[in-house]
Amino acid sequence: MNFRFRIREVTKDAHLQLEGHHLMRSYSNGLEYEIALNLMYSFWSAATPKTQKLPSKFHSFLTDYRFALLTDCRKLNLNLPPTSKQNIYEEEALFYTLIGSSHGARVIRSRLKNKELPKEHLNILSEDGALLWPQMISTLNNVDPFRESEILNSGLKVFKDLYGTLENST
Repeated sequence: MNFRFRIREVTKDAHLQLEGHHLMRSYSNGLEYEIALNLMYSFWSAATPKTQKLPSKFHSFLTDYRFALLTDCRKLNLNLPPTSKQNIYEEEALFYTLIGSSHGARVIRSRLKNKELPKEHLNILSEDGALLWPQMISTLNNVDPFRESEILNSGLKVFKDLYGTLENST
């Protein structure tokens, strides 16, 4: 089994748990959009890759996504959460989760009942993230076998930490 499928299998339950969280379901139908947006900003502004060995376009994407989250929060005049401590993740695990969220972003964007809500972060994630996905797959399929375990553990941690961010807000 190639590594892309291994990381998907290892993180599957945590991924489903995250998708099933009531804030994620509310986010996708617009009911608690502001809360979910604020929490996404809090999590992703603190999520930091351990290294910067992947192509710069991955890191530029993270910067652009963070800026889009901030912009959308400001358009809604949200009180931004205090800056969280940095959460360090293996680079491949962090970008697997973020870029892999492009499909979910398309679903959320299409389900928004209030079309006036700012959704620049969803646009960037669904459009630019989708363009990076083929290179992400290639990256995962070329992971050094000696690093697989640490990347798998880190991938699981990304999902669990994001879930924890949502859970701690309720």
